[in-house]
Amino acid sequence: IKNKDTEECKNVSKKMVNEIIGNGTLTLDLIDLRSYDDYTLAHSVNVAMVCGVMGIGMGLKESQLTKLVQAALLHDLGKLEISQKILNKPERLSKEEYEIMKTHAMKSYEIIVDRWDISPEVKAAVLFHHENVDGSGYPLGIDGSKQTIYTKILHVADVYDALVSKRVYKESYTHETAMQMIMNGECGVFNPVLLQCLKDIATNIPDEIYRGGGKLC
Repeated sequence: IKNKDTEECKNVSKKMVNEIIGNGTLTLDLIDLRSYDDYTLAHSVNVAMVCGVMGIGMGLKESQLTKLVQAALLHDLGKLEISQKILNKPERLSKEEYEIMKTHAMKSYEIIVDRWDISPEVKAAVLFHHENVDGSGYPLGIDGSKQTIYTKILHVADVYDALVSKRVYKESYTHETAMQMIMNGECGVFNPVLLQCLKDIATNIPDEIYRGGGKLC
């Protein structure tokens, strides 16, 4: 991800799908993944794992899972082109800074748009991963009727990991608080079926993963 190596991201996504499918219990054992120092990298990998397990829960085929996980690994590439002063600002972003931050979805898309070996579904999911099903998201404000299942799963998984992760500008939320915020619509508008899928998956994660700050891993 740091090197914008989309080919290797494709390879990693396939390996991750094989690992997820090979795990009969589908347990989200993400503890070791948080050993990465770089937040964007760790977040992308964590989101990819959550997406993969949600995709299995939604009955996606292996080829679909690979696209979904690949989109998750690539979705925040654009943040590498945003100033660290904005990415890691300990206070609330100004209106201007927030507008710059919002460009990361388009920037991520622009990095991969000309790659013929990345599917249109992956590119669309990367571009629209901050779109809400009611059309209130960004960058284009499209509603759920124009979003693929990849986009919708990536959106909710992205929000969930962001909530349970500690950042310079916020403490991590507990699993219970994060789920309550998502279910209450405090962090966006999502497909109810996907919310139930996330809730079922997260409920089955061993409690000890959330102890000590509520972090997934």
